Amino acid sequence: MKVAAIIVTHDREPDVVRRALQSVMDQRYPLDDIILIDNGVQCNSDIKNWIDGNNLRIRYLYTPELSGPEARNHGASLTDCEAICFLDDDDEWYPNKVHDQIQLLTDDVCLVTSPFILELPGNGSRESIPE
Repeated sequence: MKVAAIIVTHDREPDVVRRALQSVMDQRYPLDDIILIDNGVQCNSDIKNWIDGNNLRIRYLYTPELSGPEARNHGASLTDCEAICFLDDDDEWYPNKVHDQIQLLTDDVCLVTSPFILELPGNGSRESIPE
């Protein structure tokens, strides 16, 4: 099954976006399409240069006129993949996330969600949010 990842970023620190993108590129299940939609006030040239300078197979689009939901929908419209995964620009995926979720898709299942772990800055505490 062909899988795409859509990430929308809005004026986020470059290191945070790089971590999110790296977690997508490190997936055990190979992704066919990775699209980063930047709808920030200014183009995140640090991220664009990082993508271009490392020959990464990430499509970067700067669309400041789009809201967050519009940017996600626009990214989804640009791919022909059968499955689309959305990632917030300040989140990261575990390496098996896409693999495990794709295994759950069947003719009767068209949407798969997952729990998440909230890491609180400063004190290092983690809270697991159940399914």
